[in-house]
Amino acid sequence: MRMEEIEKIVVTYFGFTPAQRLPKDIKIEIVDVEDVLEAEELNKLQIKWDNHIGGETKVARLTPLDILHYLNLENNTSNYKKAVDILKYLAKKNKGVVVKVGERYLLINPRYRR
Repeated sequence: MRMEEIEKIVVTYFGFTPAQRLPKDIKIEIVDVEDVLEAEELNKLQIKWDNHIGGETKVARLTPLDILHYLNLENNTSNYKKAVDILKYLAKKNKGVVVKVGERYLLINPRYRR
């Protein structure tokens, strides 16, 4: 995916500006997913990617909070870190991109588009 497309998806998803431009003080970091290991919780995970395709961006995206919801886990620091690791593994498996914006993470999965 091109960085311009990633930025547009991030800006739209997080609702930074109505003009869909990234504010200068916000940095998007592409997270390395190559060294991530498979988590045992993945066996319980049944993601319905079609439910996560954005109306404007037309591409599937997922957050750690979505993972917590799918696994019925409480939102605490330990579980959130586990959900981020699961996002990384899903990105690696699906050839997606995980971006970090501040302390928030977003998996963009271009395999599922409208």
